[in-house]
This record gives sequence, structure tokens and C-alpha cells, in this order.
Amino acid sequence: MVSFILLFSGHFKQYLMIMGITLFHEMGHIIMAKILKWDIKEMVILPFGCITHFQTELNVQLKEEFLVAVAGPIFQMIGATIYYYFTKDGLFWFYHQTLLILNLIPIIPLDGSKILQVFLHKFFPYKKTLFISLKISYLFLLGVFILQVVNFNFLILLWAILLLLENKKEKEIQPLKFYLFLKERYQNHYKFPYRYLNCEDVGMIQKEYQTIFMNKYTEKEVIKRYFIRKKIRLM
Repeated sequence: MVSFILLFSGHFKQYLMIMGITLFHEMGHIIMAKILKWDIKEMVILPFGCITHFQTELNVQLKEEFLVAVAGPIFQMIGATIYYYFTKDGLFWFYHQTLLILNLIPIIPLDGSKILQVFLHKFFPYKKTLFISLKISYLFLLGVFILQVVNFNFLILLWAILLLLENKKEKEIQPLKFYLFLKERYQNHYKFPYRYLNCEDVGMIQKEYQTIFMNKYTEKEVIKRYFIRKKIRLM
């Protein structure tokens, strides 16, 4: 949104700087995804930046998710450092630092939130990770709105409102994401290490682990029972 306002207000140089930084950042995600052989669905230019959608499974390995998430900021830092070394453009460096810091805040769908989710997945079940990351995202958004009372900035406020709308969408689709996560677990065989649980709650299934419940039901059996109980048809 900052870039669009700059464009329509006649600040073409600033607009090109921000778009250049954003696109270069996104290239980092894309290059790393290509290295890991992820399929790229599309890159969307949103009011608050760019997002690349990948055609990959929800059960992709955490180390791959982490590498793709951090590749953008790292690629941006390398590119910005090289550009600043030759130009000494202070305005460019300011935009680079501002965009980098904002992007690393753990607010969905920023990279900071994606990196946070990778670490949460190491300790919590998939469903709980989605819940916790969304709550943390809302808390940071609340902090941004509170800061506007002390130090008002129209562009930051607009950015926060747009992110709030994205978080509302995320809350609505989380049940669907959990269903797709379970569907992948049921239909595919992942070579994850086994972990035993003492209940049949599919909400306790943790990413990167195949679950064996203490009553000897396998993960696939429990997921199937869950879908039958919820009257969900496996397509």
C-alpha cells in the first residue's frame, strides 16, 4: 500500500525502490523453492507486499519450510547491501531496513509468522500451532494499533488494517487447513519417526511424526474414524 500511495502521489523513485526491494525479496523465496523442487503456483502483488503461493503439501518437512521462509529476508539483505555499497543511497537503505523489520514481525502472513510456525511445529501439534500462531499474530497487531495512539502514522495504520483482514481470513480457513492436513496424512505415507499418544484425538497429531496411539490404533485408522464421525467424505 505504501508503494501504491507513492506511485499515485508522484514519488516514482520511491515507488521503484520499494517495488524493487519487494520483488528482489520474493525472488529469494522462489529461488529456494526451486532448489527444493517446490511447485510455484503464483506470485500475487498485494497492497502490503508480494506473496508467492506454492503448490506443496502441508506436511512438507519443517527444514524446507524454514529455508524457504528465511531465503527472502536473506536475499533482500544481500541485494540491498550490494546496492548500497555502490550507490550510498540513504533513502534506499531506509526503505530496505523498514521493510525488512516489518516483514519479520510474527503477523500472518508475513515471513516472521512463517518462521515462528516452523519453531512451534517442533513442540506443538499441528492444530494447536495454527491456533497459537494466530493468537500471537493478533497480539502483535494489537500492539501496532496501540502504538498508533502514541505515534500515529497513516500508512502503518492502513498496513495494520489490511493485515487484520488477512488474519480474519486465516481464522476462517484454519478448519479447512486442518482437514487438508489430516487428508494428506491419511492418503500418503510419510517417512516420519513414530511417536506414541495415549488418546485418539487427531488434534494431537504433530507434524513430522507418524502417530501410534496407545490403544494400538494407527494414525490412519484414527483419522478414518474421525472423518466417519464428522461425516466428512474423503474425495
